Amino acid sequence: MAKPGQLTRGMARQRRIKAFFSFGLALFMIAQGDSILRSLLQSDSQAWVLSIIISGVSILGGNHYWERANRAIQGAKAEEIVGETLNQLRAYAWTIEHDIPVHHWGNIDHLAISPSGNYYCIDTKSGRGTIILHKNELSKQYGSKIYSFPQGKNILKAVKGQAAQLKKNNAVDWVNPVLCFVGSQVDQST
Repeated sequence: MAKPGQLTRGMARQRRIKAFFSFGLALFMIAQGDSILRSLLQSDSQAWVLSIIISGVSILGGNHYWERANRAIQGAKAEEIVGETLNQLRAYAWTIEHDIPVHHWGNIDHLAISPSGNYYCIDTKSGRGTIILHKNELSKQYGSKIYSFPQGKNILKAVKGQAAQLKKNNAVDWVNPVLCFVGSQVDQST
């Protein structure tokens, strides 16, 4: 049985490895790239410029993967908090599962099945800011600035898709999609 946040922590580890590889390539290019490229290009200035370009791109890539790993760890921590809370329902005959892979939708963070057979597909989101409804999609607001969720993800569509796939996979009448926000405020005025 998977632990809450287990898949997300694995994703963070993979991103850290990619970041280290990118940073290592940058260091290698700074230390040795110039001499290696000089033998291929037969021009000191071209070799030096190409070495600097490759180093710079590698550093940018490493920073990108490092930041994505940080976000994944933040998400895993939120999943662990929600998972610990949901696990307490087991004492009341609820079935609780975590990190369930779902075709096309990634994974379901948490599945809660009540003693009476009601299914709840719970997607955990973490971060700061206020969650608002903006142009029929949930977005994050920081002060007066409004941002979409990462990669332009429509989280309402995603959790509904996860619930629909879970319904199909388990041959049940209905699965309730639930969004759980950890660390954010939710604007309830709309």
